[in-house]
Amino acid sequence: MGKFLRLAYLYRFATDSAAAGTRAFLDDANEASVAELSQVLRMAASFDIPDAQLAIGGQLAAAPGAAPLQQANGHIAQGLALIAMARPAQGLAQLDSARLLSPTDEARLQVHEWRLLLPVLGAGRLPREEVDRGRQVLQALVGD
Repeated sequence: MGKFLRLAYLYRFATDSAAAGTRAFLDDANEASVAELSQVLRMAASFDIPDAQLAIGGQLAAAPGAAPLQQANGHIAQGLALIAMARPAQGLAQLDSARLLSPTDEARLQVHEWRLLLPVLGAGRLPREEVDRGRQVLQALVGD
């Protein structure tokens, strides 16, 4: 966990060194470390570092030879970061990309619950059809 906290520290307090620290981490990381990073990255909002979440998520999603789950986690990270940065439409697009790469119930739930939560939280207006689509999918999931 310490290696992830060091990255969080760099993005929060030593931003000039953050990109180099990320590159060094990814260059030395094995498959298990990258998989763990893709999961831990979801907690970036706890450290108020959406820029890190967006940047590292982009690298994970675009990594050559990355497994679909790693790519999906990269898109989830980017989506959550964009939502935190008040760019909800772009965030939802990333979450939709994650759902396509990892078509699990969790991914379906996540992207569609955000369609309902964002307007309620005052985090941006979405087109009515987006909200309705989220509601319909969630109602269908509840019925399953």
